[in-house]
Amino acid sequence: MTDDNKPTCGQRMSACGRFLYNKDRGTFLGRTPKSWALITIFYLIYYSCLAAFFVGMLSVLLFGIIDDTKPMLTGEQSLIRMNPGLGMRPMPDVERTLINVNASDQKNLDRLVGNLDQLVNSYSSVNKSLEDPNMEYANCNLEDAEANRDFDPKKKICRIDPSKHWGNCTSANKFGYESATPCVIIKMNKIYGWLPDIEDPQLSNHTLMRCEPENDGDKATFGSGSLLYYPGVTVNGTDYGYFSSALFPYLNQKGYTTPTVAVRFPNARRNVLLMVSCRLYNIKNYRYDKMDRDGMVRFELLIVNTGSR
Repeated sequence: MTDDNKPTCGQRMSACGRFLYNKDRGTFLGRTPKSWALITIFYLIYYSCLAAFFVGMLSVLLFGIIDDTKPMLTGEQSLIRMNPGLGMRPMPDVERTLINVNASDQKNLDRLVGNLDQLVNSYSSVNKSLEDPNMEYANCNLEDAEANRDFDPKKKICRIDPSKHWGNCTSANKFGYESATPCVIIKMNKIYGWLPDIEDPQLSNHTLMRCEPENDGDKATFGSGSLLYYPGVTVNGTDYGYFSSALFPYLNQKGYTTPTVAVRFPNARRNVLLMVSCRLYNIKNYRYDKMDRDGMVRFELLIVNTGSR
C-alpha cells in the first residue's frame, strides 16, 4: 500500500464513528438492538445456570456432606485415631519445651505465669456463660465418675474451676514460679466420642497420669518426696494425677473445657536440668510408644537460683 492509498486521520475517525453507530444499518458496536438483546439474554441465562450450579454444589458440600457438629472422620478413620495425646502449659515458645525458672529473670517469670493465666482465663470465660442455650452445667462429682451418669452429655457438661481443680497451682500464688516450686499443667487432647476403657476399676475408675524422669538415672533430680498432682490420687503407694471419667466423652459441646491435671515440683533440685515425661495409665484404649513419643508429653525443667539444693 502506497502512501496515497493510506487512510487519512479523518477517514479513520469516520470509520470508528460508523463502528460505534451505523445509521444506515441501524447497528451499535456492530450489532443491532435485537442482536444485543438476544446475546444479553443468552449470557444472563448462561451465567445464572453456572451460579445456580455452584451454589447447589456448595450447599450439598456444606449441608449434605459436612456436619458442623462433629468431624467428618471419627474413630480409627480420623488422623489422630482414638489414641489420646497429651500437651503441656506453660509453653511460651512453640519451638522449645524447656521451662526455665530463673528467680533473677522477672521478665521470663512473668511470661511463664502469663501463659498459664491465659489458660485460666479461657476456662473462666467459658464458665461465665454458655454459647449454646440448650446446654447447661452439671454439678459433677469429679472424684466419682459413676455419680454423674444420670445426665446426657449432649445437654450437660461438667464445670471446671481451675482455682479449685488445680489445688495450690493458682494465679494468686503465681503457680509456684516465684517460689521456685513451679506447676506444669498437663492437658489431654480432645478426641470426638472417645471414652476411657478403664483397665482396673478396683484401682481407680479414672484415667491415671504420672510424670517421671526421662531416664531412670535421673530420679534423684526430682528431689525428696513425690510430685504433687491436682487432682491426684494414691494407688498402691504411688501418686498419680487423674483425668476424671466424668469429663468424657467430648461431643463438640459448646462450653466444653479440656481435661487438665496440675503437676507441682516442690523439691526438685536447683541448677540441674530435669527431663520429664508424662503418660497415661489404667486405660486399655491407649497406645504408648516412648521411641515415637506417642501418647506422652515430654518437657525439660530448669530451676535456677542462687542457692543450690
